[in-house]
Amino acid sequence: MATGTNQLRRYRQRTAGAFASHHGGVVHRAQLREAGIGRHAVRTEIAAGRWTAAGRHPVVVGMGSPPGQGSWWRAVWESGSRAILDGAVALLAAGLVGFEPDVIDVSVPKGTHPHRVEGVRVRTLRSLPPSVGAGLPRARSEWATIQAAQWARTDRTAALVVCLAVQQRLSAAVITCGHSTISTIALRQNEVVLGGDLVVRLPVLGLRPAEHAFMGPVVRAHQVASQRSAAQRTDRDLGRRPVSNKAPLAGPNM
Repeated sequence: MATGTNQLRRYRQRTAGAFASHHGGVVHRAQLREAGIGRHAVRTEIAAGRWTAAGRHPVVVGMGSPPGQGSWWRAVWESGSRAILDGAVALLAAGLVGFEPDVIDVSVPKGTHPHRVEGVRVRTLRSLPPSVGAGLPRARSEWATIQAAQWARTDRTAALVVCLAVQQRLSAAVITCGHSTISTIALRQNEVVLGGDLVVRLPVLGLRPAEHAFMGPVVRAHQVASQRSAAQRTDRDLGRRPVSNKAPLAGPNM
């Protein structure tokens, strides 16, 4: 009896370890089921302290949280069947070094109901970007670079991740680093200036990888310009100057 139990345990460990070696130390419960390791067997290994549950689907073959790449697989598996890594983490999965994001960005198509996971930020998109077909599901580097810059907390961080991606040849060198304008930074700035002066930066190179992302601000700029033009025509027709934003000066006391 003991010999049979030990053999079964070794089979579980060997099989789970083989799967986990391709997924950063974690294995999907569906993979285990297909290999004949059912729910009860998984609970037994977890209770014995040999494995660790890391969510609804992933299991760590060992103790502790999913390490490194395993956390990326966990994020994708927990976020839905069509989820992909996006932004800075997608670049890390492609080999980027020298940058450490504080959150794992995952993109899912509209209509998906992802399970929320600590440390994972789910982005719902109308349509998923082009992705890499083999291995860890992730957005292609060109798209991920644009998204990483657009989602960055500051312009400085956005510029850093773009320059790293270009310098390490993960993204086509269509974005110039240094003192010249970076198309992805312009995209971030467009959202800011639309609330004040009507200046929309539209770099041609930015349209190539993310046309739809740039056209939204263009449409809104057209609407704002039309409204301002109509207001100015009304002012002229009424024979009065446009209303100033400055407060009138107080007159002398009588």
